[in-house]
Amino acid sequence: MQPLLILLLLGLPAFHTYRPQPPALVRVENLTYRVTLVARFTDPNQVGEVDYSAHVIRLRAGLRLEDEAEDLMHELLHAMLKDEGTREEMTGHDFIYLVAPKLISTLYAENPQLGKYMDRAARSR
Repeated sequence: MQPLLILLLLGLPAFHTYRPQPPALVRVENLTYRVTLVARFTDPNQVGEVDYSAHVIRLRAGLRLEDEAEDLMHELLHAMLKDEGTREEMTGHDFIYLVAPKLISTLYAENPQLGKYMDRAARSR
């Protein structure tokens, strides 16, 4: 290999695939939640949680992009429903009528970057 070519190659930055990160802040109705990645939870099977008092959504770091996005959506649904572990019974349509406008608002109107992140995650499958 030519010495000039070697020098040029050594000077180039490393190429790697861009992996989108979840948005740092997500607005859910009138509250802003900070999204953070954590190394582990006390329960080794836990992958996410919502801290309602601190307005923080925590996700386990190191997951595949599509799993991370699904877990973020899971925690966002808890935040939209203000569901702190209750098991209220409702029909499928009751749930859909409750969640649909909040989901549209959260994903697109309030957080366009969140919609883009979810789109990238869905396309990574």
